[in-house]
Amino acid sequence: MFAKYKISVQELLLFIGGDARLTSYLKDVNFQNWVRDQYAAYRGNCLHPMIFGKNGVIEAQALSNEQFPIQQRHVFISHSSKDADIAKVFAYILSLFGIECFIDSMIWNNISDLQRELDERYCWLHRGTTFNYKKRNNSTAHVHTMLLTALFEMIDICECCVFIESDNSLIRLDDINDTNKKSTFSPWIFSEINYIDKIRIKLPERHRTRLYSEGGALNESYKLKIVYPMDYIDSMITLTNKNFQNLCLYKRMSEYTSGEDLLDILYRVTGIINKEY
Repeated sequence: MFAKYKISVQELLLFIGGDARLTSYLKDVNFQNWVRDQYAAYRGNCLHPMIFGKNGVIEAQALSNEQFPIQQRHVFISHSSKDADIAKVFAYILSLFGIECFIDSMIWNNISDLQRELDERYCWLHRGTTFNYKKRNNSTAHVHTMLLTALFEMIDICECCVFIESDNSLIRLDDINDTNKKSTFSPWIFSEINYIDKIRIKLPERHRTRLYSEGGALNESYKLKIVYPMDYIDSMITLTNKNFQNLCLYKRMSEYTSGEDLLDILYRVTGIINKEY
């Protein structure tokens, strides 16, 4: 990873053209075909043969490669699942400029499907009635480890990360922490942003010779809520609608034609690399 940014959902809506334009994109045939192509190109095959393992042993790397394949992308988009539509439209628009984005739900299989198949085979206490608590905890640990490992690898190989700030991804709880501090209920968002904050910064290959400055109802009285700190996003550079409007102008009015060219323009105007490069 080289650059890390954040952008509010309000600024994204301005860039897209508002709620009506967002809805128009979601209904657009070209957008729908693009989404379908993403699914078709990278989604894994049926799980059944893999969960049987070889001689009773499942190869974690092989299973992870099948379910969570690592693909080269320019931009990793971190977002709440409730903001999936606007994240996909954002990625689609960037793809028109040659900037390829990674959104896990578009490329990878659903973690719940893998969890369910493993549990169905290995975690019954009384078949068809209930699961063994310890066995299911063990299977969950394996599945979450594979997913997190794949997420971290994708963050590492993408040169740019963008976090979408919204009321879905961030919260402020007066009774838990200071009102000026951001938090999240999502352990996945917390893990991604925490890793983005600590990961090594790698100069893109093209610059290395240069210098630079779900779930069902729960049968319980209380819903489990655990809050995670999100101070890590303070180190991210804030993007606005204007940044992307300027990229559109560069695309139309200059020799910058590739996605990498446009990313370099973004890095320059946000001060990550020197303007002479």
